[in-house]
Amino acid sequence: MSNNIAKESKSGKYVPLQDILDIFCADSRIQIHIQGIYHGFYIKELDVSNKYKMHFKHFCDIAKSTPEGFNLCICCKMHSNHKAAYEKKPFFGHCPFGLYEYVRPIEVFGDVICILYIGNMVIDRSESLFRIKKAARLTGVDEEKLTDELRYCENTTDASKYVKIAEILESYIRLLYEKITSAPDYVKPSYTSSKLWEILDYVNYNYTKNITLKQLSKLYFINEKYLGKLLNAQYKMPFHEYLNNLRLKAAENLLKTTSKNIIEIAFDCGYQSVNYFNRRFYKKYNVTPSQYRKKETQHTEF
Repeated sequence: MSNNIAKESKSGKYVPLQDILDIFCADSRIQIHIQGIYHGFYIKELDVSNKYKMHFKHFCDIAKSTPEGFNLCICCKMHSNHKAAYEKKPFFGHCPFGLYEYVRPIEVFGDVICILYIGNMVIDRSESLFRIKKAARLTGVDEEKLTDELRYCENTTDASKYVKIAEILESYIRLLYEKITSAPDYVKPSYTSSKLWEILDYVNYNYTKNITLKQLSKLYFINEKYLGKLLNAQYKMPFHEYLNNLRLKAAENLLKTTSKNIIEIAFDCGYQSVNYFNRRFYKKYNVTPSQYRKKETQHTEF
């Protein structure tokens, strides 16, 4: 496969990075995730879908299903990002919930432009089970569900082939990046807008979690106050209001389309207090959640 990529690259026809990632992940249970770091990485030829920009596997969703689990995952990710970006060396490691991951920073012209993660692997099942038990006890995440989900992970005793995959991907990303950015007509993309949309993609997917600006700033290597200003300028509201609007919109949809009770909806949408949810809902819609549902039901019947 690497030979085919090289041939097409030399001919001036670039295979989209998205297509290459799809090929490597087809018929496999690995998770490939690319974390953009340097502003030059944000060029359309290197753009990939959200499933390659964050962890989407069901195991990770279960691990992040409680506030404590989510915070533990975020802390682990921040540590890995900073270790890779500043040490500029690849490494293997376990996530707190027992999965194995290979982390490889990709450096071009002296700058780490992105960090490549290949994970969702189980190398030593007994080690994974031990970590799951420990993490579940600390975070309140369902140990049984995590343990059962291990069968859908990439179970292997040899991680060397994933290093090879990472090397192929790194070679292609470097080649593509160098070719495009050295072209006479190359125009450097807006770092601010590209970074902001990537962060918002993450927030829009994880709005039910206890996300803070501080966490986002560390995850995406951007100053916390500056990020707050960017969001405020884009949406004319502070971050906590943007997050609250996402949650209320989701709650509105659940009230209209499901028979879930108000408590379930509040917690499903990321609220830790039903009273707080009711207050925020009333402030935005001028009716309580129950009144809103009754009104929508009557309207539908009519």
